Amino acid sequence: CKRVAIRTTIRKDDCRSNAPVTVYSCDGKCPSATIFNFNINSHARFCKCCRESGLQTRSVALYCSRNATVVEYSFQEPLDCSCQWN
Repeated sequence: CKRVAIRTTIRKDDCRSNAPVTVYSCDGKCPSATIFNFNINSHARFCKCCRESGLQTRSVALYCSRNATVVEYSFQEPLDCSCQWN
């Protein structure tokens, strides 16, 4: 589980970044298991997910074709990633 960089063009309504932007996300594998618990006569499930640990807000300029304006678009991306319980 780690933070990975992705190059993408950001699109929102009729607006878009005029060049690909590097954005970050979390990707990878984390441990999971299902173990039969005889005390409760059922399976106990243990699952961790690859999730963000800390977020930062970023802003990108988007160019809108309908009215030829520029708008700031804000989004959150992970500072780091780790395997975490749900």
